[in-house]
Amino acid sequence: MELHGSNILGADVSKSGAATFRTCDPASGRELGTVFHEATDAETARALEIAEEAYASYRSKSPAEIANFLDAIAAALEELGDALIARAHVETRLPKPGCFPSVAVLRASYECSRPWSGKAHG
Repeated sequence: MELHGSNILGADVSKSGAATFRTCDPASGRELGTVFHEATDAETARALEIAEEAYASYRSKSPAEIANFLDAIAAALEELGDALIARAHVETRLPKPGCFPSVAVLRASYECSRPWSGKAHG
């Protein structure tokens, strides 16, 4: 998982702002490597414009289409796997998995609870 430190504006990335920061490990206070760029007022305004444009299309979607969209987001996050979990742990010091159900268990539970999934409910 590569962090770029830029602001995501739709399909583009931007780092127009001069102000930067780094995250740190709260357990040690050690700064982590990626330099993040604070969003400028213009970048923030553009992100809001893009979100408003996207919502116009999103609000017309059916519950099944929205579920498929959210499933695609979940799948992309799952593909990051251990790299995402490791980074989140270092930045927050929240517990690592092992204390929680596995992704497979959570996904199976979720699939069974979706009324539009066509799967049996238990």
